[in-house]
Amino acid sequence: MYQFDDATAVSALPAPAAQGTPGFFTDGNPATNTPATLMRSDFMNMLMMEMLNVVTAAGLAPSKTTYNQMLTAIQQLSVSAVEQALAYKVPALVATTGANIALTGLQTIDGVLLAAGNRVLVKDQTNPQQNGIYVASAGAWSLASDVNTAAELVPAMLVPVQAGTANADTVWQLKTQAPIVIGTSNIVFQEASANLAQFALLSQIQAAIQENLYSACSAGGTSDALTGSFTPAITSTTMATGVVELTIRAAYANATTTPTFTPNPGVITPAAIVKGNGLSLAAGDIAGAGHWITLQWDATLSRWVLLNPATGVNAMSGIQGAFKNLKVAATAPISLTGTWASSSTSLTVSSNAGLIANGTYITGSGIPASTYVTNVSGTTVTISQATTASGSATALTAYPLNGRVTTADALEVSNGSGLYLTLQNVNVTGNILASGANGLDTGTVAALTWYYEYVIYNPSTLTPAKLYSLSATAPTLPSGYTMFARTGSVYADSNKILRTTIQYGRNVQYATLPGSNATISPILTASAQGTPGTTVVTLGLSAFIPPTASRVRGFMWCANSNTVQLSPNSMPGISYGGPMAALSSVANNSAQVSYDFAVESMNLYYAATVTPCGASVTGWEENL
Repeated sequence: MYQFDDATAVSALPAPAAQGTPGFFTDGNPATNTPATLMRSDFMNMLMMEMLNVVTAAGLAPSKTTYNQMLTAIQQLSVSAVEQALAYKVPALVATTGANIALTGLQTIDGVLLAAGNRVLVKDQTNPQQNGIYVASAGAWSLASDVNTAAELVPAMLVPVQAGTANADTVWQLKTQAPIVIGTSNIVFQEASANLAQFALLSQIQAAIQENLYSACSAGGTSDALTGSFTPAITSTTMATGVVELTIRAAYANATTTPTFTPNPGVITPAAIVKGNGLSLAAGDIAGAGHWITLQWDATLSRWVLLNPATGVNAMSGIQGAFKNLKVAATAPISLTGTWASSSTSLTVSSNAGLIANGTYITGSGIPASTYVTNVSGTTVTISQATTASGSATALTAYPLNGRVTTADALEVSNGSGLYLTLQNVNVTGNILASGANGLDTGTVAALTWYYEYVIYNPSTLTPAKLYSLSATAPTLPSGYTMFARTGSVYADSNKILRTTIQYGRNVQYATLPGSNATISPILTASAQGTPGTTVVTLGLSAFIPPTASRVRGFMWCANSNTVQLSPNSMPGISYGGPMAALSSVANNSAQVSYDFAVESMNLYYAATVTPCGASVTGWEENL
């Protein structure tokens, strides 16, 4: 770039003509007498001075034989802007090592033989006014163009050093405070290499801004193992800074809670993607193809933090087991037909045989009450009692009490370590005779034992399931299932068949079914014991309500001018003022009264004058 120097040039800039109506150049049109545009001197002078000002602003001397000065100037001005914003200089090749040097000639500095144009950080001159960043040459050295004015010597600016036996990969900081006067102020540098990794990243950013190469990318890999490819390439030095933030266009939604990402496959080891303060993602936090996500590398966590998760970061707290419209009940009765001989324990079932299993109660003509299935082999079903009459294609009803269904509009599960997830439209069925998901967590069913019901969740496959466990707090989760919520309790009777109940929310009620193990509400007692108002006897509740019950419900009955009382503690007086249910019947009549007590212990306390008096349990409230 050079200023016009033809013999016709004038020494002073002529005043431009008054501004006219803006328009565009034209070649003219003789057919329409439209003249071509004249290139006037004021327009050409404007273009020339605009370009010259860019070149000289970058510190370049206009050259008649150099044809890339505009490009060089724009690049240097861009770098300068970054440098001023970051107080960061283009790296020096080497730095002096503690001794005064002659600022001339292609000498060896810190083990490196200099070539013309190499940048040298001179920091150890006897006269510190001579310190600075120099450009080596065969003759006298000169200060580098980016530090040869006071405005360019920014206090605390940083200078990386690339090579040398002693100073390779170090960073030095200008300690001199403003105002700085070149040739007068003492120029002092101190080492600041502890932040070298940070400076390496800034150098990458600087190069990226200069070359316009640092950009977002589209994700590669799979839905839960994302990869990226960036220019300049992300390196281990970049990662060590802990301030890498990348933008990626997703190709899939994440299916698991532990997807990984690497910005440079084969170079940078994949690391987990989290959100918030290290929380696992929810499935779909990366919303799917075409969605842009921002990942921030956190060197403390050694994780990529997703800054814009689709489900948000409101997973810091929750209530495990919180629900909406929770229901738990035995699976629905099954209609089927069968043929059998009289006094036989073997039935041939012609329909729906595959829907029944051990522990299924069977009712029908010729089938004794409380008969249940002990074995199923194809269409042959073995039952617990011999038939009282034969049957041929006779209708039967089966009650599969060992299978139970849990439904809820919403249910909050947790991994027990602070991560919560709300499941929607839950509907899971499990049989306690099965093992693992939709069955018993460990072991086999024991008689006369309480089991706890759970909904469990596998975040990798987005699969809920039902689970039974002996533990009320820590079930043994099947492989892949990491989240759970307890939803209720159920009792296995002496035949290892679950006692039938129906549960809405926290309220559980025994559900009586004809021919099953619950034809009536369980009876606590039906005899005369103790003395009402004076002495009470203890009635254990362990076979009637679970240890997790918070309330117990039922009713008492009495007849023929007798009295019965029931209370949740051992205070015997009918009029002591505490919680109690009491009932006195009149002659030749019977009566009953319901009770609803908070569970103070796993006992109730009872007294009745004579038989027939008694008490039953109809249900309980779960402490969910």
